[in-house]
Amino acid sequence: MDAREFLSDAGNRARESFERDRRLLTFDQYVDLALADPYALGRSAVQFAVDAIDHFGTREVPGIGGPVRRHALWDAAWSGGRGAVSGQEAVQERLVRVLRSAAEEGRLDRLVVLHGPNGSAKSSLVETLMLGAAHYSTLPEGALYRFHWIFPKRTEGEEGSLGFVALGRPKEEGNAGPPESYALLEPDALGARIPCELRDDPLLLLAPPARRQVLAEGAKRKPPRRTLRHLEEGDLCPKCRAIFDGLFAAYRGDLRRVLRHVQVERWFLHPRFRSGAVVVPPQQSVDAQVREVSAGGAAAGLPAVLQHVSLAEPSGDLVDANRGILEFSDFLKRPIELSKYLLSTTEKGTVPVGPFLAHLNMVMLATTNEHYLDAFKQSPDWTSFKARMELVSVPYLLEPAKEEPVYRTFLAAMAPGRHVAPHVVEALALFSVLTRLRRPDPSAYPEGVREVVASLAPVDKARLYATGEPPDALGEQARRALLAVLPDLRDEYRDEVDYEGRHGASAREIRSVLAAAAADSGAADCLSPRLVLGHLRALLREKTVYLFLRIEPQEGYHRAAEFADAAEAFARRRTLEDLQEALELVPAGEHERRFERYVAHAVAFTQGERVRNPVTGAAEPPDREVLEGVERLLAVKESPDAFRRNLVARIGAFGVEHPGTKPDLRALFPEIHRALREDYFRTMREKVRKMETHILAFGTPEFDRLEPARQEVVRRALANMERKFGYCPKCSREAVVEVRKLLAEG
Repeated sequence: MDAREFLSDAGNRARESFERDRRLLTFDQYVDLALADPYALGRSAVQFAVDAIDHFGTREVPGIGGPVRRHALWDAAWSGGRGAVSGQEAVQERLVRVLRSAAEEGRLDRLVVLHGPNGSAKSSLVETLMLGAAHYSTLPEGALYRFHWIFPKRTEGEEGSLGFVALGRPKEEGNAGPPESYALLEPDALGARIPCELRDDPLLLLAPPARRQVLAEGAKRKPPRRTLRHLEEGDLCPKCRAIFDGLFAAYRGDLRRVLRHVQVERWFLHPRFRSGAVVVPPQQSVDAQVREVSAGGAAAGLPAVLQHVSLAEPSGDLVDANRGILEFSDFLKRPIELSKYLLSTTEKGTVPVGPFLAHLNMVMLATTNEHYLDAFKQSPDWTSFKARMELVSVPYLLEPAKEEPVYRTFLAAMAPGRHVAPHVVEALALFSVLTRLRRPDPSAYPEGVREVVASLAPVDKARLYATGEPPDALGEQARRALLAVLPDLRDEYRDEVDYEGRHGASAREIRSVLAAAAADSGAADCLSPRLVLGHLRALLREKTVYLFLRIEPQEGYHRAAEFADAAEAFARRRTLEDLQEALELVPAGEHERRFERYVAHAVAFTQGERVRNPVTGAAEPPDREVLEGVERLLAVKESPDAFRRNLVARIGAFGVEHPGTKPDLRALFPEIHRALREDYFRTMREKVRKMETHILAFGTPEFDRLEPARQEVVRRALANMERKFGYCPKCSREAVVEVRKLLAEG
């Protein structure tokens, strides 16, 4: 295909897309669309935002205390996940609830303020909402329309009553008369095209009674899902009202001839072009202004009847965002005097622009950090603003698994192609969460669980939040008691000023650690745990720079240096497990089989049944040695009978909650499975120690002197480290060194 053929093909596709998307319409065609689906064409900005969120649907994801609902818009599927917001499901739910309530009323009459510590994803939540709404506007079900005023070119020496040919002339013989609409006028016949900067809905060109009639007729065909009162009661912008009134008078009340000048155009939300999606920085200027349309330019093509009409052209952030979403970024950093107009604007939906009053239709959001919000609460203006605000707190993430994607995305963008050793990101995510946790107040819990709550160390609480697993040392009764109050533990500080997740290491600060590690000369090949955690400890020495390092420690909490040690220990333990698996010293699945055997014998013992011998096929009594061997390993504190009954009860509860589903014993009893796994590996520690030296000698003359069988074990282990777990040659050798340190510590 040559260039001519390529461009011809591209041109045909573009033309087909233009027609399919109904990019330009006459006013009559637009009314036909409105009659077919009045809600889709007439919905307000907040209704559009809610519909965009609903378009992407919801899904269940793991949360603290059980599954939670996640709104899929924040997964950013339209971009393959670029720009997705990790976690923050509770924040999403609160924000959507506010918007949905406003959508039922037809208008958002409050400024929704997302507040939280620096780097908690406040702006990211708004940005992804804007991008999701922008994508929705490109779909047939998300179509948005605005209108322009169209005036044909005047012909020299021949003018109609309004200053250009055929406008107002009666249809006579030899004169075809004016077309039904100038909306689709060819460019060479166009005299002037005057846009509506506020993107008014075309139906506002009709008087309220006619508007209500269109909506009522359309409702018979497709009842609207929500009220369209904003459209029934709204009005044109001052400029469009002046043009309409001028033409209406000149045409002596002939509405059809006025509407002939209306061109309806489909438009799209787009943050990059400030089209219905605008971010306002903490600027020192007003958010909207107005200027008179000059006699030159487009105004010169207006008919004579309009050339003496005062036309005011609004501009600014509020104008660009109308019918879409507006974010006041770092809202409280700007002088509060510049924001006082919002007190009436949010309530009434109007704003003075020069000598005129503009009607606004938008979702107004704001972001601010807690420091500025705390200061503002001491201001005399706080009471007035609070009445017109909806506050939504955005804390730091408290689940390591949801913190990890933040760092992975950063690394992919900052160091594409750079190898990152296994467990680096997990260790940093664990450190971040540990710094954000607050010590529970035992007095807030029932008598029987206070001692358990008081004993929760930060690492225990982090794991409880992440997986729902209580500390392994707890007995079954204490486990159940702790799990019963997990929702209370999660929400203990939710309504306090110092809510859990307000303080701690921010994702921005951890990203600075990763950036420093990537710039380190030792990171040419691989970002290893040793390198990255070294830079983390360098950050921890900057106590005057980072607020979370100056928080007073409280019984194990807010001890950043200890949390760095815990993160390092976590990475070493995971590395040891990888190495043990890679060495293939234990048959694959051996500890799973032992675990399943124990469960089968415990169930049979509790229910007075027999167990089938896998070798002989005979039904035999439960093997006490199988049961007691595992229970000794677990250091069961309660009676063996009670422990086994509780185990069977947990299986039964799973069956009730998940009928027809075979229980995943590994997920149902993680503490037992983990203990068995560690017991197997503990017996292999001595073999691991012997193999360490051989692995570290790989590639040296010393390695060449080993027996071929040992060499083969090392080669296979290194291959497994790379293939199964993602190590590179450099970090796999470093992993062995770290494992040696761990084993030396006992």
